[in-house]
Amino acid sequence: MSSVRPLGTSPMGVGARFEVKQPKLPVAKMTVVDWQPGHRFTWRSEGRAVWAVADHVLTPDGRECTLTLNLRFAGPLARIAVLFTDKLVRQYLQMEAQGLQAECVRRSGAGAPHASSV
Repeated sequence: MSSVRPLGTSPMGVGARFEVKQPKLPVAKMTVVDWQPGHRFTWRSEGRAVWAVADHVLTPDGRECTLTLNLRFAGPLARIAVLFTDKLVRQYLQMEAQGLQAECVRRSGAGAPHASSV
């Protein structure tokens, strides 16, 4: 992601809105639809013909945790969007997982969590 900017002054949680910029993709307006601090959050885009739902889930496993990223597209033009963006989106999910992993390690000083993306 190039940038994530809050839209408004709402605290992080359900209903919070953000503008997300990524190279080679249109700017997305995202709304948090599920917020479980320390466990998961889900946000949804606000597109007209295509929208996306992105899940970010942390699953503890002893001293480690697993990060799972899941992105689903919906809407009348979703299949076309996937055809044109699938490879790029998968690269971005991998980069996001690696960035979150690095931040977790930096904050904890512990070993690296397992990162996966779907």
